Amino acid sequence: MLAEHAARVRRPVPRAGDAADRALLQHVERELAGSVGASTARVLLTHALSRRGLEVDEVAELLDETSQELRFSRQLLQATMENVAQGISVVDADMRLVAWNRRYLEMFEYPDGFIYVGRDAAELIRWNALRGECGPGDAEEHVRKRVAFMRSGSAYVIQRERRSGRVYEIRGQPMPGGGYVTTYTDVTDYKRTEQQLREAKLELETRVEERTVELKRALGAQQAAKRLAEEANASKTRFFAAASHDLLQPLNAARLFASALAVQAAGDASLGEIAARIDGSMRAAEELLDGLLDVAKLDSGALTPERTAFPVADLLADLERQYAPVAASRRLSLRVVPTAAVVHTDRVLLRRILQNYLANALRYTRRGGVVIGCQRRGEDLLIRVCDTGPGIAEHQRGAIFGEFTRLERASPWGEKGLGLGLSICDRVARLLGHALDLRSRPGHGSSFGVRVPRAAVAVVPVAPAPAPRDPGVPLAGLVALCVDNEPAI
Repeated sequence: MLAEHAARVRRPVPRAGDAADRALLQHVERELAGSVGASTARVLLTHALSRRGLEVDEVAELLDETSQELRFSRQLLQATMENVAQGISVVDADMRLVAWNRRYLEMFEYPDGFIYVGRDAAELIRWNALRGECGPGDAEEHVRKRVAFMRSGSAYVIQRERRSGRVYEIRGQPMPGGGYVTTYTDVTDYKRTEQQLREAKLELETRVEERTVELKRALGAQQAAKRLAEEANASKTRFFAAASHDLLQPLNAARLFASALAVQAAGDASLGEIAARIDGSMRAAEELLDGLLDVAKLDSGALTPERTAFPVADLLADLERQYAPVAASRRLSLRVVPTAAVVHTDRVLLRRILQNYLANALRYTRRGGVVIGCQRRGEDLLIRVCDTGPGIAEHQRGAIFGEFTRLERASPWGEKGLGLGLSICDRVARLLGHALDLRSRPGHGSSFGVRVPRAAVAVVPVAPAPAPRDPGVPLAGLVALCVDNEPAI
């Protein structure tokens, strides 16, 4: 012991009578403690340094304490091994079994008396190999490989499935000074969970692939349906455009015939009323065709705003000329408030909104009249059409802008709208980005408006000046040219 310590610290071996250094004393105490325990080693070293021996009773007492400590350490180690979940087996440098726990016996189901201290590890491996617990192959080859692996002192970790279906994780670790310790952990539940997760992942991937295929199929069908709908929409728009053109010609001709009939029946009240009803019916049909054509254009996206700056007064003057005869025939006043404002929007689409406002106002107003004018609202201009009609109740105002929505009331002039005018106003306003405005008092009238952005300068197209006409020349005897492809007209 002393020689080994001297060689390790590169000092000469101490001789009798030499003073012991502190490192040597600590080394001796540790070596003694490994054999007889710490307290006994301290007592022995103390007596040795004081150069006095031990009595027999003292030696017996020290040995008894040492044996008790060793028994306690052995019991603690055994209790620890017995209460771990893993199976444990320990072999010495000669590959002889020196320690194991109860869990190890339970896991491998060794017969009674088969396991004892000094049992050759090769016989244990052979017993398991013959039962098929080491996998396919020759049993002796399994024994040779396993024993050679442990003798080489190599650590390893493997997982092995037994015949019962249980899966063990086996960890081998060489020990200092020779020997080998092996632990066996039952990981069956973990492996089952892992397999279930793997199957769930595979099932999920399969479902994702199936859903992806279904979505692609659905998207393809949706795109095909969208193409068909777009083609149908385009066909509908073309049909309405062609139909409205072909139908408006005979309607205009019918209105001409009705006007001629009204002139000829000037002295006959009954014929005059019939002519007026025919003209009203023809006008309603014309308005219907115009409305359906507008709806078709809005649905197909064929309407593209062309924004320009123009004076509002020009547009209002055109509307006044268009609707003044209707208002006069119904003994209603139609007044346009003068304005010098200039707006920036699509002239045709704004005209369509105001036309529908005016048509509705003249349709439902029995007495009084209609006023159209403008009010400034910040950077916008609010163009209003106000009437003295029956007004609209509060609970009905949100629904009147829907398609084919009509209030339960009749026009005093016998006209029936189809509920398209205000819905077209709403859709055209959204297309232009303009806000609509509605104010009404039941029994006093309504005010419909649209907010349009103002512009600084109007762009007025240059048109050739009309040829001057002498107001003194009478129109009688002049020829009016009418071009039409229908000989009857």
